[in-house]
Amino acid sequence: MKQYILLALSICLFTVTNAQKAKIAPAKTETKTFVVSASTAKDLPEGVTYTNNKITLKAGYKFETVQSNGDIKLVNAKGVTTGTFRCGCSFNSTTKGPCSFSTAGQVLTCTGSTCCVMQTTIDPPKISDMQMKQN
Repeated sequence: MKQYILLALSICLFTVTNAQKAKIAPAKTETKTFVVSASTAKDLPEGVTYTNNKITLKAGYKFETVQSNGDIKLVNAKGVTTGTFRCGCSFNSTTKGPCSFSTAGQVLTCTGSTCCVMQTTIDPPKISDMQMKQN
């Protein structure tokens, strides 16, 4: 009889310890910044597509200008910023010149001097945003 009780307790203990080892993917916690190009298009923030040096919005997203620095925020329907775009000369460029965003409806481009490139920054989602997404 003791053997059956010990066996039952062993099975319960094994089940409990394995249940606590459930694999949960950690939340992304690092900010990612890169130059937008055909090779990095797959890494763009959620809500946009990239074609022919143009960023195009998907349904449910909008662009908002950051008044303090002229950056463009990508905002979803819930008001959550999913990424930020900046237009300026590339870091390794020997030429400098004026760069600015041009928007036409749902399309965003970086225009100006030949040194102009578009960069994007993707911030990790806040815990509250991840909880809203799960609901």
